[in-house]
Amino acid sequence: MEMEDTARPEGVFEEHGRPLLHPATPRPAAQSELEERMEAIEGELEEIFLELVAQRQAAAGLPQQPPTVSAAKLCLEIAPRGLARREGGQLYRQLQRAAELYVDRRAAIPLGRVYCHWCRSFFCEHSAPPEPRCVFGGYTPTGQPTWPEFVSVLLERRHPRVDSIFHGNPSLVTLVQWGGELTKAQLPVYGKRSPVCRILGQIAMGYIQFPDGLWLPNDAGGPRSPLAITLQAVEVGVHGHGAPLILNVVSKIPDDSPAYQVFEESRDTRLADALHASRQSLVEASLIRMSRRRRGGERQRLVMAALQRLAKNLDRIFRQRERRTFHSQERHANRGRPASTALGDALQAAPDSIYRDVEERTWVVLGPKNRVHVFNDQGRHVTSIVYPGETVRARTTRGKWRAPQEAERTAFQEALRRQSPAAAPPPP
Repeated sequence: MEMEDTARPEGVFEEHGRPLLHPATPRPAAQSELEERMEAIEGELEEIFLELVAQRQAAAGLPQQPPTVSAAKLCLEIAPRGLARREGGQLYRQLQRAAELYVDRRAAIPLGRVYCHWCRSFFCEHSAPPEPRCVFGGYTPTGQPTWPEFVSVLLERRHPRVDSIFHGNPSLVTLVQWGGELTKAQLPVYGKRSPVCRILGQIAMGYIQFPDGLWLPNDAGGPRSPLAITLQAVEVGVHGHGAPLILNVVSKIPDDSPAYQVFEESRDTRLADALHASRQSLVEASLIRMSRRRRGGERQRLVMAALQRLAKNLDRIFRQRERRTFHSQERHANRGRPASTALGDALQAAPDSIYRDVEERTWVVLGPKNRVHVFNDQGRHVTSIVYPGETVRARTTRGKWRAPQEAERTAFQEALRRQSPAAAPPPP
């Protein structure tokens, strides 16, 4: 078939039906100037976007990280000549919103904080409980977190065990809530379906007398105050298959310790084990594969089942603790880590199992079966405890426990040998 050859000026070709100059053809001076101006404007827009991203990260309390390759679609409404110019700032507002979405979609939730959609931050005054007795009560219509006292929540719901809160020796009460209950008053424009984080469910629990020997091994018996804790299953980042689910522990600890650390470093290792099992269940729920519609319902079901199991475990642990005498509590909390094994574990420990606690100025020795032994500079045993591997890694990573210099370690090992019965002089 013969194609009709349409006359075309030399140096001109077509792309998508539009006549364009051939690349070898010099462009008119006016057009080159316009392109240069446009390139300069594009560079300015990129710089503004980067600055807006940095401002958003700072406002949300997130690490300052330059964005990777990203695209922002902009729409510019142009008024014809002779007519009044449309409202200004339209490109700036679009870039600002694009920067917010970019940062929010990549934000990792800080443990112990709740996202405030009103302030668009994890670190504003609304994102943490104001008092130890408070739990997360849901969002207001404008996306602000509310923090009622736990007993007020129980009274409002007419919980059957609310009277146990007022006993002289109150017992633990747990309340499991699903995410829809916490966001029912929240408006969509104020983050009800935000991609930053979505609370799928939570456990509100209280009151716990803090501190005591269960939470602080070195507690000297000072004043105690009622403490409430919120444990939330949170979906982080863009919703959908593979979106990570984490267990966030939120509370106002009187001594400002991180709430999750209170569980992980408890003398009763069953608390840390219960949290670990729930985290594993949430990881499994985030990996389910099925249609998008069914996936959301199945994920919600698995999350609520994991929270129900965690609530039952916590109830059982604290009920058993209330029944035990102080002596049996000590024996149960210390099972598997008797002090008699401390010196033997320390003498046989490898060099990479010996650490220096920079805050307590003590020596930490990692023994078998997750046993952790603490000694003073003279090699005398202070205490023993069982810590999960996650706690040990956290303390070494944060620098609380550091690897000592060889001379320091050698001096400590010599002090241990002097404490050994074999080093004692024979009786006369």
